[in-house]
Amino acid sequence: MQCDMATTILSVLEPAAARQRLSNEIETTTLSNTTQDEIVDFEDGDARNPRNWPRWRRMSIVILVSISVMLSSMASSMIAPALGIITTDLKLSSSFETQLSLSIFVLTLGLGTSLCAPLSEVYGRLPILQAGNCWVLALNCACGFAKTGPQMFVLRVLSGVGASAPLAVRSPDRSTS
Repeated sequence: MQCDMATTILSVLEPAAARQRLSNEIETTTLSNTTQDEIVDFEDGDARNPRNWPRWRRMSIVILVSISVMLSSMASSMIAPALGIITTDLKLSSSFETQLSLSIFVLTLGLGTSLCAPLSEVYGRLPILQAGNCWVLALNCACGFAKTGPQMFVLRVLSGVGASAPLAVRSPDRSTS
């Protein structure tokens, strides 16, 4: 956003007027870059507006999404205590393969956001979040039945993509610097 000397002086002398002017500039700029179909607007007292939801509902949603993000991050290192058993059971021949079973999830956890974020913009956050959680649950269960190293690697890669959904659907950073 452009800042000129008059705006700076006005903001010092008349802060309320400057805030209103700045608010109008932001609104005009935002509206000029969007179409009418992209603007979400609620009537006063509309029950669909999240600002009108009861506090318990808003907090329960925040807690559930936070737990989902926490579990996605924890799933990356959850198998670390069992790496010795995994190496023996899957007959992994090198420490590289052992560590790969752990780190490949982290790699796809980061790369999967490139897939999940655009999908959440098209289909909405909730369907992507729910699909990602179901995907992770199913594939992590399947990891327990893997018979070979490559099976485990493929399942961990696919599971990492699903686990990236909660990280991708978070709200964008709205901080100004």
